[in-house]
Amino acid sequence: MVMKKITKALLPLLLSFIYFKLCLCNGDSTFGCREGEKKVLLDFKDGITDPGELLSSWIDEDCCIWYGVQCDNQTGHVIKLDLRNTGSDEVLLSEQALGGEISFSLIGLKHLRYLDLSMNNFLGIRIPTFFGSLGSLRYLNLSNAGFLGPVPHQLGNLSHLHYLDLSDTFVWTSETMFLVGSHWLANLSSLQYLNLDNLNLSRAPNLLKTLNTLPMLSELHLSDCYLHVPHSLSYVNFPYLRILDLSSNNVSSIVPLWLFNLTNLEYLDLSYNLFQGLVPSDVGKLTSLKVLNLTNNGVLEGVPATLGKLCMLERLDLSWNNFNGELIELEEAFSGCIQKSLKILQWTNSGLTSHLPSWFGNLKSLQRLDLSSNSLYGSLPQFQLPSLQELYISANKLNGTIPAHLGKLFPELVVFDLSSNNLVGVLTEAHFNNLSKLEYLYLSTNSFKLVVSSTWIPPLRLKEVHMRDMELGPRFPTWIQKLENITSIDMSNAEIADILPNWFWYFSPNMRHINLSHNNLTGQIPSSFKLLKLDFLDLSYNHLDGALP
Repeated sequence: MVMKKITKALLPLLLSFIYFKLCLCNGDSTFGCREGEKKVLLDFKDGITDPGELLSSWIDEDCCIWYGVQCDNQTGHVIKLDLRNTGSDEVLLSEQALGGEISFSLIGLKHLRYLDLSMNNFLGIRIPTFFGSLGSLRYLNLSNAGFLGPVPHQLGNLSHLHYLDLSDTFVWTSETMFLVGSHWLANLSSLQYLNLDNLNLSRAPNLLKTLNTLPMLSELHLSDCYLHVPHSLSYVNFPYLRILDLSSNNVSSIVPLWLFNLTNLEYLDLSYNLFQGLVPSDVGKLTSLKVLNLTNNGVLEGVPATLGKLCMLERLDLSWNNFNGELIELEEAFSGCIQKSLKILQWTNSGLTSHLPSWFGNLKSLQRLDLSSNSLYGSLPQFQLPSLQELYISANKLNGTIPAHLGKLFPELVVFDLSSNNLVGVLTEAHFNNLSKLEYLYLSTNSFKLVVSSTWIPPLRLKEVHMRDMELGPRFPTWIQKLENITSIDMSNAEIADILPNWFWYFSPNMRHINLSHNNLTGQIPSSFKLLKLDFLDLSYNHLDGALP
C-alpha cells in the first residue's frame, strides 16, 4: 500500500523527466541562445564588412537560428560557425565576400567545434593568433579567405583538431601565406585531414618528417607549395593515409622509395614535378591505389610490369611525359588484374610514335581513353571496348579508314574525337548505327566524305558536331534539323553549295556556336536572327546577300 502511494506521487515527476529526455532526443534546444555567446557573435559582426548581407539575420533574440550558427541541442552553447562564401561564380563570390577585422571576442566561444571562414576576403590580414585558444575546435577551414603572412604556431594548441585547411590565398591578392617551421604541427595528434596547397613551405624543410608523427592522417594535400621531399624517412608512420597530393612542387630528385611503403594509399598525385625514374617497379606495392597521376614529369623511361598488379587502379595519367619506348612493349604492364579495374587512361602529349597495339582491347572496363596530341600512326584498330564512353585520338597521324561497325566496337560511346589526323574514306549511315548515346562528335581535318540519305536519323543525343574540312555537300545537310539538343556546329570548308535554309536559325534553342565559313552558301539572314543567343558565329567566305538584321 505504501509502495503504491510512493509510485503515484513520483509518477508526475517521472513523466516530466521522460518528456525532458524526449525533447533532447528530438533536437529541441532546451536552453536556446546563451546571452554571453550572443554578445560575442554581435561583437564579431561589428568588425566584419558584409556587402552581401549574409549576416542580416543576426538580429533576432535566439542566435541559434542565425545564418551560419549552430548550437548544441542540450546546452545551447554555440558549437558551429559556418560562414563559407557559397557564391555560384567568381563575380558573386567577390560581391558577397566577408571582410574586415576578426574580433578577439570570438575567443569567448569556448565550446566552438567547427569554424569555416573560407572563400571570403579578409584583405591580407594575418590569421589571428587567438584561434589557437579555441581549444574545442575539431574543424578549421580558412582556405581562399585572403589571409596573408605567417601561419601562427599557436594553431599547434588545437590538439583536438581533425580537419585543417589553410590552402590558397584569394584570387586578387599578390602575396601568400607561409609556414615558418613545422614543429607545432606535431601537436595536432588527432589530425585526419590537412590541406596546405599553395602555401609557401620553403621555410619548413622538415614538414614531411613532422607530419610523419601524426598517425591519424588520412588525407594530405601539399600541391604547389615549394615542398622539400626527403629522399628517405627513418620510418614510415602513415598507417591510415589514403590520399596524398605532392603535385606541382618542381621536385627534381628520384622518386623517394618510402612513398611505396604507403600501402593504404588510394590516391597518389606526383604530377608537374621533375621526378627521375618516374615509375619504379616498387609501384606494385601500392595495391590499394585507385588513382595514380604522373602527368608532366619530363621523361618516362618505361612502365614496369608490376603496374599490372594494381588490382584496384581505376585512373592512370601519364600525359606530358616524353616516352622512350614502344607501346607494343607494354603489354605485360597492362596485363594482369589491371585489365579489369582500369577505367581512365590519359596519355596525351607524350611523343607516342607507334601504332595502336591490340592490348588496348584487353582493358574491358575502360571508360575513357585519351591518346590525343601524339604521333600515333596506322589505322584505327578493331578491338572491342564494351564500357568505353570517351575516345580521344585527335592530333595524331592515323591513316586508313574507320571501321563501319563502330557501334559494335564501342556501344556506350558518348565522346568520339578523331579530328586532325590523316584518315580517309566514305562515312555512311552504317558507321553510326548503334551509337545511340553519342553526344560529341569531332571528325574535323581529315579526308572524309559523308554519304547519307535525306531521311537519315543521326544519333539524336548529339550536342556538338564538328566536321570541318569534310565533304558534306553539295546540298545543305537536312539531317541536322533532327538534332534538337545541339549547341555547337562546325561545318566550315565542307563543300556545301546551297541556300542556307530558314529553319536552320530556329531548330535548336540551345545553339551557341556556329561555323559555316568557307562554303558556297547563298540566301539571307532572317530579321529574327537577333533572338538567337549565340556566343560565336562565322559565316565568312560565302555568298549570302541582303541586309544584316
